[in-house]
Formats: sequence, C-alpha cells, structure tokens
Amino acid sequence: MNICKIINLIVMILLLIPIVQSLGVTPGRTTMYFEPNLKEEVKFTVLNNEHKDVELAVYVRGTLAEYIELSDQKVELKSDEDSEELSYKIEFPNEMEEPGLHVAEIVIREVTIGEGENIMIGAMQAVITQLHVYVPYPGKYIVITRVDMVERKENNEILFFVPLINFGEEDVNSAKATITVMDMYDNVIDEVETGEKPVPAKGRAELSASIDSSRLSAGVYKVIVSVNYDGLITTAENAFYTDDFLLIPLDISVSDFTLGDIAKFNILVENIGNVEVKDAFSLMLLDSEDGESIANLKSAETDFQPLEKKEIVSYWDTTGVDADEYEGKLILKYEDRTDERMIRTLVGENSIETEIIGVTGYAIRDVGAPTGTSPMAIVIIILVLMNFGWFAFYFMSKRKK
Repeated sequence: MNICKIINLIVMILLLIPIVQSLGVTPGRTTMYFEPNLKEEVKFTVLNNEHKDVELAVYVRGTLAEYIELSDQKVELKSDEDSEELSYKIEFPNEMEEPGLHVAEIVIREVTIGEGENIMIGAMQAVITQLHVYVPYPGKYIVITRVDMVERKENNEILFFVPLINFGEEDVNSAKATITVMDMYDNVIDEVETGEKPVPAKGRAELSASIDSSRLSAGVYKVIVSVNYDGLITTAENAFYTDDFLLIPLDISVSDFTLGDIAKFNILVENIGNVEVKDAFSLMLLDSEDGESIANLKSAETDFQPLEKKEIVSYWDTTGVDADEYEGKLILKYEDRTDERMIRTLVGENSIETEIIGVTGYAIRDVGAPTGTSPMAIVIIILVLMNFGWFAFYFMSKRKK
C-alpha cells in the first residue's frame, strides 16, 4: 500500500468519526417585543461539554448590537467546570422606525491568547444565542409563521394548521383562512375554509381545516393559504407529499441465463406519483442460508416521468455461484428516500426465478423443464390423431369389401 492510499484511508476514517461539539449555549434564542426605553437583562449559559480548559471571546453582531452591553467579553472555563452563566443588558431607544423583526447574535467563540494578551481568533468552535425583537407594525399586521400538514391515513384525511401572529398594534377581530390544494401544474384539487378566530395585538392564534386525502394520488402538492383578517389579506405557500415513496417494484425477470454466466436482471418499476423522480437506482442484496453475502448488485441511475413504468437493469456475474435458493432485499432509492422489499431468488442451471415477497410470483420458469403443452404441440397431436383416424377408416372400409 503506497503513501497516497494510506493518507486516503486515514482521511476516510477521520470523516467517519462523529464530531462532538465541545461548546454549547442555552437558550438558543430569546424573543421579546419592542417597548420604548425598555431596559432588560438576559441571562444565558455556556456549556463546557468536553470538560476542558478553554478560553472564550464573547461579542455581539446584528442590527441590535448598538443597544446591547455584555457582562463579559472574555471568559475562561476550567476542565472541572460544567458551565458558566453570562448575561447581557439591552436598552431600547425611544422608538425604532423600521417595524418587524430585528436580530442580534451573541457569539461565544473559542480563542487562543497570544503574547501581550492579544486575542487570536482562528477556525475554532463557536456557538450563538440569538435575540429576536419584534417592533410592532402600525394598525393590524398578521403574519403566517408556517403551514403545517398532518396526514391521517386511517381516516383518509389531511389536516392543515396555520399559526398566526399579530405583529400589529391593534387587535384583529376576525381572521379566517382559505386553503387551496393544487398539483404541481397549478390545477386546483381541493379548497376549504377554516373557522374564524380573533388575534389580539402581539398575540397568537391557530386556524385549521382538513381535506379528504382519498382524492389525492401519490405525489407532491402545493398548498396556498390566504388569510383574511378584518378586510386585510396575507398569504403563504408550502408543499407536501402524499405517500412519501413514489416508486413501486412490480416484477423481476431474467432470461437467456446459464449458471456461470452474467445474469441480467430486469426490474420493472412504476412511478405512482404525479412528479418526476430523478436519479433513482436499485440495490439487490442476496444472502446464502448461513447469512453469507452472495450478491450486492447496484443498478445505474435513471429518471422516471410521472406515472411511468420502466425497467431498471442490474447485472450479476454468477461465476462460482451454486444452484440454490437465496433470500435478500430489493432496495429502491432516490433523493434521500429509501424503500426495501424482501426477495427470494432460486438459481438453477438454466434459469433464475426471483420473487418480490408480497408482490410477484416467480418471474420466469426453468427453460430446461417442460412447463405445459405448447400450441404447436397441440396442433401436431391433432394432426397425428386425424391421420390415425383416416387410416383406420380406410382399412375398415377395405375389410368390408
């Protein structure tokens, strides 16, 4: 093994070692609403997860940095210390002209102390605790924070939840949402309305509604939420899957096979979804009776159009493989999604029969054994019987004469 291979091996091993974050901070975020001339102290805790001697620099960045005063800018943690509590003070001005979200980040970074107390900040670990300050909008101002979906397959139902925050200075008397479900080609599949709820100033509310999921085929859908609050409108959009895995294996077949040659597996797969699936591939894993791996077959990557059926091909060099029955898995993958099916493969001298458990029977029959009477054989038998009948009739007629 040359030096390059050794270096590559060491790098691979290092990449597999889990990285432990030696520093931590809690809470990760503090949220408050702006109030003129408000003074507030916020406490947070730095965690020494690896219990080591470490020196830290603490500093602030973001649009609120000018209003924040840190209790400490340099902190030293000892190996026998689990944590250190720190704080910062924030003092708001009389007014902030720009409404909405303002953010500050308190950064705690590991540092090296150089000569003369010079701090050298390198590519060392850092953690952040955030401060979110919301400056109210004049009047009424609803924000949709997100759109959540929950599928209840046992009830053929998809529930939609729409959390709202009123960032305005005035109460909202009534907020109501219209939820529109569309396919990826902007065709409307369903539309429902939620009930109505009030949302007080600086307050929260949640609207909800459901649709019948039996109307949706597998695939990706868009959901557009339009909230009407006291005559004002705000909207949000999201996407969701039904049936997370869109590829279904239908059959596995092998033809023109002789043991010791390369077997070509044709794996028939269907995309049951309404969207294209890209870079899909299969893995076939076969084991012997004693658990020894016999085959690990990966196909090339292929794309599937919506509702398309296509064969994925894998090859298996059966040199040294015994005629026997093997069990294993068929794995289909695309993006970060995976589906596994149990398979059983019977390898003969002139055939390979593969069954996807719960989906198919054996895909092909042994070409070396009779599997029934062919149409040509039936025709030959009929002709033989007809000739035999004709000769019998001929000889019987001559005997009577």
